[in-house]
Amino acid sequence: MISDITPLIAASFREEKNLVGKYALARVDISLLQEHIEKQNALLDIYLSREEKEVFCRFSYPKRKFEWLGGRIAAKYAAILYTSQILCENVTKTQWHSIEVSQDTHRKPFLKSSSDLLLTLPHISISHSHGLALGLASCHPCGVDVQEITRAIERVESRFVTPEEKKLLRNYFPDEEHTRKGLSLIWSAKEAIKKASTLQPLPGFLEISLKNAVKKDGYQLEMFFSRNKNQQSSFHRVFTILYDEYTLALTLNETKPC
Repeated sequence: MISDITPLIAASFREEKNLVGKYALARVDISLLQEHIEKQNALLDIYLSREEKEVFCRFSYPKRKFEWLGGRIAAKYAAILYTSQILCENVTKTQWHSIEVSQDTHRKPFLKSSSDLLLTLPHISISHSHGLALGLASCHPCGVDVQEITRAIERVESRFVTPEEKKLLRNYFPDEEHTRKGLSLIWSAKEAIKKASTLQPLPGFLEISLKNAVKKDGYQLEMFFSRNKNQQSSFHRVFTILYDEYTLALTLNETKPC
């Protein structure tokens, strides 16, 4: 139900030694989570703070309720994994209610703790799509995105991808089915950059440009963001993989030091 998938990214980008120890990534199977909670409602007292439990109980629609819950649990587990590998702190699941996922005024998630459970609170990012929730934690502002690969992505491609980017995609995804995967990778990558950004307003999809893709076991996408011609472009590396029927992307905003 809850698993550490940090090694999945590490295995796909073995040569990226500077990634080691900088993040942790967790996943939650939302359908299994819902099944467990419906059988043992007391689990909410383990995973959620009092304030989080109140929010959970206010949701009307089960789908939205358990997506929200899955994202919170994934983010907490990622934070625990990250802190454990950096500071050698061990946290049991019975203590998770002491960690709270809150939102700032721009609806970005961040961690709060009602105890000294985690001496260092990392940055977090959350994503969910069709039964899967992910949580990313890092000492840097970070972004994660997961998307189920569907035909729907082709109907909105003009909103987030330029003709030049699509031409570059064809080098890696030549046929129609694979083009759909490529479009999903770009969408996920740009979403991850938006989540990792500390700017307001956030970058628009078409303000973020794909300039190069490096094929490894996954795809390292090299992207630039510039709001206008007078602004210096910022460079972003996004690590993306095809993950079952999904695309997964993560990035660390290393312009902000730990």
